[in-house]
Amino acid sequence: MTKSLCWLALPLSVIPIAYALLGRDLGHFLVWWLALGVIGWLFWPVAARLFPDGDQGYLLAKPIGLALSTLVFWTLSYLKILKFTRPVLIVVLLGTGLLAWLWQKNGWQLTASKSWPSRIRRAAAGELIFGLALLAWTFARGLKPEIDGLEKFMDVGFMNTIWRTDYLPAADMWLSGHSINYYYYGQYAYTFVAKLVGLRPEISYNLAMATTFAMAFALSYAAVSQIFHLLRASQPKMPRALPAVGGLLAGGLVSLTGNSHAFFYADKGPGQRIIDSLVNNNVISGLADKMFWFADSTRFIGYNPDTGDKTIHEFPFYSFLVADLHAHVVNLAFVLLLVALLARLVADHRLVGAAENLRIHQQQDFSSDRDWHRSGLSETFKRFKALAANGKVLMILILLSIAMMGNYWDFAIYLTVLAIVLFLINIRSFGTIRAAGIPVFLVQCALLLLVYLGTGNPIVTLVLLLLAVLVNHYLTLVFGDALTLTGAQISWAMFLPHLLTLPFSLGFESIAKSLALTVSSTPLWQLLILWGPHVLAALLFIVFLLTAARPGSRLSRLSQQPPDRSGQNLSAGRLARFIRGYSTADLLMVVLAICAIGLLIVPELIYVVDIYSGDYKRANTMFKFTYQAFVLLSLVWGYAVVRVGAAWIRWQAKLSTRLLAWPAGLIFIVLVVALVLPAWYPAAATTQWLGDISVARYQGLDGLVQFGQKNSDKIEEYALGELAPDLAAINWLNQNVEGQPVILEAAGESYTDYCRISAFTGLPTVMGWETHEWLWRTSKSTPEAYGSVVWPRQEDVRLMYTTSDQTQRIQLLDQYDITYIIIGDLERAKYSETLEDGTKHSLVQEDLLLELGDKVFEQDGFLIIQLPFNG
Repeated sequence: MTKSLCWLALPLSVIPIAYALLGRDLGHFLVWWLALGVIGWLFWPVAARLFPDGDQGYLLAKPIGLALSTLVFWTLSYLKILKFTRPVLIVVLLGTGLLAWLWQKNGWQLTASKSWPSRIRRAAAGELIFGLALLAWTFARGLKPEIDGLEKFMDVGFMNTIWRTDYLPAADMWLSGHSINYYYYGQYAYTFVAKLVGLRPEISYNLAMATTFAMAFALSYAAVSQIFHLLRASQPKMPRALPAVGGLLAGGLVSLTGNSHAFFYADKGPGQRIIDSLVNNNVISGLADKMFWFADSTRFIGYNPDTGDKTIHEFPFYSFLVADLHAHVVNLAFVLLLVALLARLVADHRLVGAAENLRIHQQQDFSSDRDWHRSGLSETFKRFKALAANGKVLMILILLSIAMMGNYWDFAIYLTVLAIVLFLINIRSFGTIRAAGIPVFLVQCALLLLVYLGTGNPIVTLVLLLLAVLVNHYLTLVFGDALTLTGAQISWAMFLPHLLTLPFSLGFESIAKSLALTVSSTPLWQLLILWGPHVLAALLFIVFLLTAARPGSRLSRLSQQPPDRSGQNLSAGRLARFIRGYSTADLLMVVLAICAIGLLIVPELIYVVDIYSGDYKRANTMFKFTYQAFVLLSLVWGYAVVRVGAAWIRWQAKLSTRLLAWPAGLIFIVLVVALVLPAWYPAAATTQWLGDISVARYQGLDGLVQFGQKNSDKIEEYALGELAPDLAAINWLNQNVEGQPVILEAAGESYTDYCRISAFTGLPTVMGWETHEWLWRTSKSTPEAYGSVVWPRQEDVRLMYTTSDQTQRIQLLDQYDITYIIIGDLERAKYSETLEDGTKHSLVQEDLLLELGDKVFEQDGFLIIQLPFNG
């Protein structure tokens, strides 16, 4: 035991490296890492019950703990039971963690096992992997720490307004008097950690970005490791190193590579000659010699060549580079945890048993209708209990709940993935799809869709979904088969997340959306440039399973895979008999591959209608769908390389099968060689954005410092450091103003320097970034949000700054309950006119504004006026 505990010192080897790289930020890094570690340690017993193999879910305990503790506090704060203060957060975290250790003797079972010493070694190795990944991207953020550009004002604004809040929901920093009407759970989760350690958002923002990278790498490793543990359960002679090797490869593919665009278009890219040749021969169009910029790989379709169908197709490494702490990025940790849970769920004995019992019950002959009905209801309840009381299912549905509040696209995507996995379990175990079951299943789905799409009131939706759960489970009594059982299970998978998100939903107006057919589809050659290698890897893996590893083949018999325990079901259909020959691990990866390819195809057929129209109408749909497709295909590719390679090596060892093994060898070689294509992106892109990777260039983790050194393109004169007074004002407000009094600053366009004070302080302003508020406020009740919400407030802000009618100004200031008026060069530039000589003249009535209150801050012409009647 003592020797095993020495392994705990292994992660500590990260500290001297961190000191050499981070210098003065070492303390920030260590306290943040420690907080994440404490969250994981407190919830390790829960992870151990869900993931009993390997390290007992040590790495997965971090996102489990983050999900459970933040959801408990989120709910209680929404119900106005708990205040968002550091002491309360600590109590909630320790309380839920203590419950995790004591519940059903979880902690005792974790530490009492004879495998505890081995578990310690594995956990230490896992913590080392996470710590090194966290350090690597903390250093990367320190090379370019500024919280500026793209979506960063929005993301840090969410963190700042949550930081200041007493109770959730958090106030919208860009629409005073309203709470945030967007999916902000991810920013909340990281603000939760920031409050625990006492690090303000300007620093914790960059540590949060580093954590997203570390989580993506470590959890990809953990998820694929779990799938290999599942494989070794059916093929125990597979090498013990498979989980670690496959996990590391998958982690690298998900978090460190990109699509294949850079291989063909980057300067000196190996595939550039191919593009040149195809363009010169008029096979494809576009610019072959365009100078590559790292963002080009995410803005290719519709941009090169320039068409009226501009799309977005990002992937995690690009997200880590540009460092937008956006919903789809933060939710990666929960997505990868969900995939790991699917690896445990797909072989869950309770769900397998429920499907088998349904088949057995359907075959029984009862003497009377009363006996049949009474017995059937009892069996239906048992099947429901096998689902509802299943810890893995519960954790998956908790993650889907978080997706509903953090990144709604992930809810829709992974609910579909869950449904397919449940069907896989049911078809393997039940064995058939009855002809009568197909229309019944369609009725089940139609019932859910009618409730989901046809109701706007969250409580009504919840009641009707509960009714759908009862009806759809009852239908399995009459028309029970693999399909209808899946339909019943999907009902519960929709109901519980809606129940868990009810406090959030009651104050949230769903953003109005509808579906439309795609007008312009992507040329095939562009799809191949972006995702061809990933899709090829998935297809080659499926070919491997259908040929060399097909059930009954000579090579598959060498694996000595035991027959499926439900294989004696003589009534099983052809599909069930076929898939029972494969391991559940392989089948799960096929499901993920098919889902990922489907996510690539869907935007070519339909798109979700939102406020973006014209050239950008399907940009958001392609963005969110292909992002998850990249993640899933990367996991499949990492698994496939090691799975095929291990099988080929093993078959090669059998002298009599070498000739038979050559197809597997060829597939393995192609899978490995093709890795060069996605790996070319980080080689071409990293230094373009981060610059030279050297300790001498490290700037620190404070993302506000550079803001005071920039030149704003919204101020006419070119002058570096012209926003230094703005930075000083931000710091003054953060140090001197408690709560969330309303401020008045210039309303402006999205993705500009406007609304910087509200973003960096969390103090709500009358009107913020226009496009963002337009999107957030477009709902069924306000379908024309720009005209009814955005524009009127923009006009009111303009009047408050420019009107000469003091009475009108006071009325508006009072109407919006404004306490502080901001007057800086951005306000003067926003509200100005151009004179005949070409010079700009500010229309801001500074003298009249100064008459209304006290000047509490002044620096280089930057003013903050506090109004006594609202202060």
